[in-house]
Amino acid sequence: MNNPPAFPHTVEYKGSDCGGIVPHGGMTLRDYFAAKAMQGYCSDPDYKKVCGQEDTAISAYKMADAMLEAREA
Repeated sequence: MNNPPAFPHTVEYKGSDCGGIVPHGGMTLRDYFAAKAMQGYCSDPDYKKVCGQEDTAISAYKMADAMLEAREA
C-alpha cells in the first residue's frame, strides 16, 4: 500500500551546524485520511452512542486503509 506524505514540504534551518534546506514529509496520507474519517464518525450523534473512542480510532484507520487501496485500483 502506497502511503506518501500528505503535505510534503521543505524546512529551512538557520544558525546551526545542520543549517540548510531539508525535506520534511509531515503527516502521512493514511493519518490524514484517518483524521477525516474520524471527523465524520464523530459528527454522527448515533455513531457516538454505540462506539467508544478506541473503536472509533480503529474504524477510522480501517477506512483510511480502504481509501489508500482504492487509490491504487
